[in-house]
Amino acid sequence: MYKGELAEQCEKCSTIVLSWIGSTIANELMPNIVFYSNAKKLWSDFKEKFDRCILTMIYHLWTEIATLKEGTDSKLQFLMGLNESYSNVRSNVLLRRPVASVKESYTIVTQEESQRALGVITPTETQPKKTGFIFEHCGYKGHLKEN
Repeated sequence: MYKGELAEQCEKCSTIVLSWIGSTIANELMPNIVFYSNAKKLWSDFKEKFDRCILTMIYHLWTEIATLKEGTDSKLQFLMGLNESYSNVRSNVLLRRPVASVKESYTIVTQEESQRALGVITPTETQPKKTGFIFEHCGYKGHLKEN
């Protein structure tokens, strides 16, 4: 592939990358990497192996979400499955009266995801920011006269 000094530099870089990979993977995978002399080949093999596993897990999770039944236990189960960046959404759903169904909760979460993807809101921001102006009618920041 490469010749001379360039080949030597590539080999050194590959050894460093192999070392980094070896120091970050789970112990049970360690025997799999000792026979690799090329980081690119190891990375390609791991990518091929684990990309498929991840897709299978994602499919399994979406199947479980889709088969949740109405009722308190399944609704709480769905909400508990959300990561912490959705804690505000979770709280808002739990505070609703009447209590939102699983279908409604799922819709709220997917709307939040869509807004995040579009950059409308950030994961920690679920409400519009109030302005820093102090209003004369009440003396508080961000309060509109109508509210």
